[in-house]
Amino acid sequence: MSFSPCPWPIGGVDHIVITVADLDEAERTWSSLGFTLSPRGYHPHEVGTANHTIMLGDQYIELLGVVRPTPYNEGTRRFLKGGGGVEAIAFASRDAAQAATRIRDQGHIPTGPGYFDREVGRRDGAKGVARFGIVRWPDDVSVAGTKFFVCEHQAPEWVWLPELISHPNEASGIAAIYVASDHPDRDAAAFLDLGGEGYSVIETDVPAFKTLRQANGCLIHFAPIDDLKGRLGDNSRPSTRREGVIAIDIAIRNATPGGEGQTSEQDLPGAAPMYGSGMMLRFVPPLSVS
Repeated sequence: MSFSPCPWPIGGVDHIVITVADLDEAERTWSSLGFTLSPRGYHPHEVGTANHTIMLGDQYIELLGVVRPTPYNEGTRRFLKGGGGVEAIAFASRDAAQAATRIRDQGHIPTGPGYFDREVGRRDGAKGVARFGIVRWPDDVSVAGTKFFVCEHQAPEWVWLPELISHPNEASGIAAIYVASDHPDRDAAAFLDLGGEGYSVIETDVPAFKTLRQANGCLIHFAPIDDLKGRLGDNSRPSTRREGVIAIDIAIRNATPGGEGQTSEQDLPGAAPMYGSGMMLRFVPPLSVS
C-alpha cells in the first residue's frame, strides 16, 4: 500500500512523531528491528530538527531529533527532558488551509498553515522535493498529554518512495495505537472532536477501554495505564509518564490472522514484544478494513 489521499480537511492519523534524544541510536535500534528507514532528512534551519521516517502503509512513524537549539524546537527540547517518546500525532488533510478553518470552527486559534519543503533523493539517483502544509492547534490543546497537528502532503510521491515501503520484517501498517489515559471516555471524545472524520466508535467487552476505529482499520485504544499494563504486560511502560501513547501494534504482511493482538512464532517476527525508543512494539496480523 502507498499514499491514500485524505478526503477531509482533517482526517485520520497520518503519522506518529516519536521524539528521541539520540537520532543515531534510534536509527540503529529501529533498523535492528527489521524496519526500513528513510535517509536522514533535515527540516528548515529555523526548525532545527532532523528525522527518519518508517513508512507503514498509508501511515508512518517519524523519528525526530533536535540537531540545533532554536526557539521553534523549545517545546521539543522540554519534552525530551521528560524522557521523550510520542510527542505528537499528525492528522491527515486534503488541504491545510481548510484544516485551519476547521480548527477555528472548533473554537481554537490555529498556527498556520505554514508550508515547507525539503529535497529528497531516490535510490535510482533522481531528486525531488517533498512539500508539506502544516497547521497546529494551540499549545494548550492536547489529549492525554499528546500534542496534535495537521499535515497536508503536497508531493506524497517524494515521501512514499518505492524503496521505503517494504521492510525486512514484513511490516505493512499500523494496526493499533495504545494511549494511556486517566479519563479514556473524555480523551476519546476530545480526539474525535479534533480529528473525528472517518472514525467509528467500537464497542468492546473491556469496560475500561474506549476504542476508535479509523477508516483504514487502525484502532486507537484509550485506557488507564494499569489496564493497559494488564493487556500488554507489566513491562509495557518503560517511561515514567502516566499518559500518552505507550505501545503500537505493527501489522505484518501475509501473517496468519489470529485475532487482534495475537502473535504466532511461526508467522510473526517474534512472539515477545520489542521496544523502540521507549515504545512497546507488538507484531500482529493485519486488521481487516470494513
